[in-house]
Amino acid sequence: MSRLRTMGVTCAILALASMAACSNKAASPKAADAVLLHASDLPDMRLEGASQGLTDTTGLVEALGHGEVFKIEPPAIAAKLSEWGFVRGHLEKFLGGGTHAQAFVVEFKTAADARTALAFMYQQLFKLCPGEPRCATQFPISVPDIPTAKGQVVTPFRDQNFGKPFTDYKVLFSISSLVYGIDVGGDGDFYDPGTVSKDTAEAVFKDVYERVKSLSPDALFRIVPSRPLGPPPDTVVSGSPPPGAPPPPGASSSPSP
Repeated sequence: MSRLRTMGVTCAILALASMAACSNKAASPKAADAVLLHASDLPDMRLEGASQGLTDTTGLVEALGHGEVFKIEPPAIAAKLSEWGFVRGHLEKFLGGGTHAQAFVVEFKTAADARTALAFMYQQLFKLCPGEPRCATQFPISVPDIPTAKGQVVTPFRDQNFGKPFTDYKVLFSISSLVYGIDVGGDGDFYDPGTVSKDTAEAVFKDVYERVKSLSPDALFRIVPSRPLGPPPDTVVSGSPPPGAPPPPGASSSPSP
C-alpha cells in the first residue's frame, strides 16, 4: 500500500510539472505599448509601428492626407501645418485581425493655433473625397468624456470586388498647444475587415485622453521614442535591396553551384 501511495504522489507531481511546462511554453510575451495607445486598449491588436518625434511635416502630411484627416492636396496640408506654427509631431499604429487603431499628436506654436487647426481638421473629415462623390457615409458623434472633442463615424464606399464594407470611428481633441487624433475600426487593407464597436472605440478615446490630459508638450515628447519603432516602410528585411534592384558590387547575380 505504501509503494502504491508513493507512486501516486510521484505521478501527481510529474503531471503538475508537465502542466506548468506547457503553460510556460504557451505564454505569450507582453504586448508592447506605444505612447498614446496601449495594447490593453484593444487586446487583440499589436503595435505595428511608432515614429520618433517628427520635426518636419513630411511624415505627417503622408499619414494624415489621402482622406485620413485632410482631403486637400499634400502641398496644401504642409502649408496649413506651417501656417498654424507646426513644432513637432508623433504617429503610431496598431493592427489586429482586420482591425486597426492609430493615433497622432501635433504640437503647434500656441493653444489658439491648436484650436484653429482642430476646427479645420474636423471640417476636413466631412469634406467629399476629390473626384469621388460617393467616397463615404459620414456622421458626427459626440464624445462627452473629452473636452473639446469632435468625433466622426465613417463607412467608406467600397466596390464589392475590393472587399466587404467596414466602419471607422475618429476623434480629434486639443489640450493646450497639442492636437490629438485617434482612429479605431475596420481596416480597409483587408478584403474581409474586422469590426470594432462604437462603445469599444469610445473607451479607447477616453483611455488615451486620461493618459495624456496632464502632460505638457515637453513631458509628452520626452516619452516619444528617440528612433522609429518597426521596420522602414516598404521593406521586408532591413538592409535588403528593393525587389528588382541590381546586386551590390562584388555580389554574384547567380546562385552558387
